[in-house]
Amino acid sequence: MSSASLPNPRVLVTYGWVRSSWGLIRNLARHGLEVYVGDHQSFFMSRFSRYCSGWFQYPHFHADTDGFISAVVDYIMKHDIGVYIPSHEEGFLVAKHRDRFPDSVHVAVADYEAIRTLDHKLHAQQLAEELGVPHPATFEIGSESSLETSLPHLPEKGVIKVPFSHGSHGVSFFENHSELRERWARVMAEQPEGAPAPIVQQFVHGTIQTVMVLAEKGEVKANFARRNVREKETFGGAAVKCESILFPEALEDATRIVRHLSYSGVAMFEYIVDRESGERWLMEVNPRYWGTTPHDLNCGVSYPYYQYCLAHGLPFRENPEYPLGHRSRWIAGDVISYFKNPRSERGFRVARKHLDFDDDSFMDFSIDDPVPFLVQSYLYYKHRAKIFSKR
Repeated sequence: MSSASLPNPRVLVTYGWVRSSWGLIRNLARHGLEVYVGDHQSFFMSRFSRYCSGWFQYPHFHADTDGFISAVVDYIMKHDIGVYIPSHEEGFLVAKHRDRFPDSVHVAVADYEAIRTLDHKLHAQQLAEELGVPHPATFEIGSESSLETSLPHLPEKGVIKVPFSHGSHGVSFFENHSELRERWARVMAEQPEGAPAPIVQQFVHGTIQTVMVLAEKGEVKANFARRNVREKETFGGAAVKCESILFPEALEDATRIVRHLSYSGVAMFEYIVDRESGERWLMEVNPRYWGTTPHDLNCGVSYPYYQYCLAHGLPFRENPEYPLGHRSRWIAGDVISYFKNPRSERGFRVARKHLDFDDDSFMDFSIDDPVPFLVQSYLYYKHRAKIFSKR
């Protein structure tokens, strides 16, 4: 279908420096849409995609929220954008300030309160408890005195998490209560003034599996599931290689949650799954697009295009089937993963693990659009000191 036959074919995507945004742009453009992209820096991955129709720079949404919102609204009005898809956490602020956007644009984000519920790790766990979704034991520790009081009831082995974070940021593991005291104090010291207290969570062992959904008013319109083959950090974090699977139990959990919230938008539900027993625990929910989005899109689950269709009342094939066992690699992330291994683990055995060339697609490279990969690689190299710094 040509762009001329589509109702207002102009779509805006923000946070354009990451691979997920690059995937969105390619998917939308391949469906005949004109895709524009913004970012807080002038040199970023998606700007150089052959599928990008235009780009602009805005103030960083954390440092200058008002300036960010004003710049995006101005661009939308100036370029007659019909659908706006935030691709990362800037979408949370967009949802909070939705009333500042013109009625002429469809803003593809969920309600702010639903986003806050799912993004807050403690609140998401409390909702899981309420709805009967399996999850690890989770505790809110607000002060040093409450930590000491709660210590007899806390797990000997677990993880400390800040309530709002992504990837492996704000995560610290402990093996005993002595380490818990030490690392909880360190995490608290690093928290900005007024930030919510970190939570303590029971450690559960297994593989990371996720289910991703696009919902409209609580009804799931598209879904996809993956299993992590390898993560960027030795303890987990962002997937650098994954494969498509079916995960019907988690899809039932996710459906229950989005129906309860009457949720509209995309969300990723991350689980730890015991390989032997199949027992699962919901670890967290990301109410936004995720790093492995290009993997889902490569398998034919076109969330951004479906969002465009929902905005304009166009039909699309809901909950399409997708190929199982499709493997995809984030090349830049896999390189980082190898070099972040402890020195004692480097060498032929670890190198061989990273040379498993059974990929069906890549999350940051395509032969028909190669320049964004080079830009991404340069940016990661430029920030290598921060990437490889010890947490």
